[in-house]
Amino acid sequence: YGKVSKSELEMKIYDKDTSAAAVILFDKGSSEIKYIQGSGFVVVFNKHKRIKILKKDGLDYANAEIELYKEPNGVRDKLTNFKAATYNLENGKVVNSKLSRADIFNEDVSPYKTLRKFALQNVKVGSVIEYKYSVLSEYFYIRPWYFQAEIPVKWSEYSALIPEYFDFKYFLSPYLSPYSVKQEGTRGTFPGGAAYAIGVGYYAYKDVPAFKTEEYITTPNDYLAKVEFELLSVKFPGSGIQTFTSSWVEICNKLMARDDFGAALNRHGIVKDISQLIDINEPPEQKMIKAYNILRKKMKWNGYYGIFAETTLKAAYNKGEGNTADINLLLVNLLRSLDIDAYPTLLSTRSHGVINKWYAKQSSFNYVVAYVKIGDKAFFLDASDDFVSPGELPYRCMNNEGLVVSKPKPMWIKLRTKEVHKKSIMAMMNLKDNQISADINRRSYSLTARDMRYEILTQGEDEYIKDYKDKQENWEIESYTMENISDDAKPFIEKIKISEFSNIDTDADLIYLPAIIMEDDVENPFKDIERKYPVDFGVPISVKYLLIFQYPDNYEIDELPQSNIVTLPEKGGRFIYQTKVQKGMVQIVCQIDIKRTWFKPEEYKYLHQFYAHIAEKLNEQIVLKRI
Repeated sequence: YGKVSKSELEMKIYDKDTSAAAVILFDKGSSEIKYIQGSGFVVVFNKHKRIKILKKDGLDYANAEIELYKEPNGVRDKLTNFKAATYNLENGKVVNSKLSRADIFNEDVSPYKTLRKFALQNVKVGSVIEYKYSVLSEYFYIRPWYFQAEIPVKWSEYSALIPEYFDFKYFLSPYLSPYSVKQEGTRGTFPGGAAYAIGVGYYAYKDVPAFKTEEYITTPNDYLAKVEFELLSVKFPGSGIQTFTSSWVEICNKLMARDDFGAALNRHGIVKDISQLIDINEPPEQKMIKAYNILRKKMKWNGYYGIFAETTLKAAYNKGEGNTADINLLLVNLLRSLDIDAYPTLLSTRSHGVINKWYAKQSSFNYVVAYVKIGDKAFFLDASDDFVSPGELPYRCMNNEGLVVSKPKPMWIKLRTKEVHKKSIMAMMNLKDNQISADINRRSYSLTARDMRYEILTQGEDEYIKDYKDKQENWEIESYTMENISDDAKPFIEKIKISEFSNIDTDADLIYLPAIIMEDDVENPFKDIERKYPVDFGVPISVKYLLIFQYPDNYEIDELPQSNIVTLPEKGGRFIYQTKVQKGMVQIVCQIDIKRTWFKPEEYKYLHQFYAHIAEKLNEQIVLKRI
């Protein structure tokens, strides 16, 4: 620490990635399960990181954070040996700016996690920054180590030192090959002198390219080069073996025994006041919908995900607020009180990552929904979301499969939803008296409508309309109205009246018109020729567009986009573009449908070509010629 070389400070670019705003010179870490007198075995996590700032955009890396875990009972991680500094070359000398206490603060992001945030000072282009710390933890949890980042990494290494009494399994991500992997051994001693064996796992990566976030992935953490660990069992001399998460069945059994998960699911007195509002003799599906809607109005989501109740289900119910587990475990309880087969279902949100079914660990999950069986019908329910209809799941949950915690054994089930990203646009354009006007009617459905409703709820209706008008610099918007803002059973409708387009020259002999009226430029989301990672849309996509353009007799069509149909293999998607001309009128119909939601990396080339063609067609123009 502190041995920053002149060559590091004089470095202007990183030769293996000249576009890099910063480069991680090294990132060294270790996790050691260590015996400490008076405390027993604890996990000591060490980290030492050094970064070179190359461009202005790299200044953000002077802000960093450390995750510290805690329990409501007061047990928490302890940060020790923390130091950080900025190094600059001034008049040929290395100047060291140390971190002050005023630049460090805590942020509680959940009842179980605190972020220790810090901002290094005197950081500028050319600076080298570094920080080093240790975390002592009483939890036998070995943190995952990431060898890759959004900037290039020259060198990253990590060691795990695990005594013979602890059995861990590890998982090394497959997308990049390590520079070195070693499994070795050493010895440790107790204070009295007795020795024990320690297994040492060593992993190193060299010249790791920056991870480039691409469109339609779950989370970068699914694809970054990393190593993860999971505790299987602990066995000390003279005592029996204590097993942990060795199988999904075992995980579910332990969860069902916990008061903050399964043990309270049949305590129907908690929700008695709601259950009494529903006729037990009503048809099951009707009871389910009523229970869902009443509980959704009763409970407010506090913004936190989780698989455990934050305190107890009763406390959350009395408060009328809770995390996703509080609300959806209460929903399971309520449905069971109405004689409906309901089960908690564990899943991982898209931002949390894809579950590796062959690697059983409780930490794979961060969310709970309800799964209901009524006859031969099955429903997923999430009462934490204000705009999700009964039987649907929010987009954040659409991440392959969930684990239904049912008897006699849990089962994996595909996370199904009828939700889609869907919208239809009808534009009526008219050239009259040397001026072009338009009436646009846009209907948004399902997830597209929900996204817009959330945005309006956050901004407020008036501010949303103002922002929309301000962004459309080339449109003279005469009026903008919305319908069905809060009614999620109906499409969200926007009606936009445009009196003039400032970017269209109607005085010229040739008038260039957009064949498709869009708020933003149409671009191909898949620009790269190759891609290492799968494409995950999550849900199907459907966009329909109709343009009817009317023009007077003293004009004729000089150029018109050609009709076209393009399809993806295995009926994965289709693009239809049709043009039709009648006297004084042009009609264009455009439709984009993505049926498959997941494409393998080797299928990426088809998506690249498909969307490149769409972008090209949607940017074509109609050319009118004055007669």
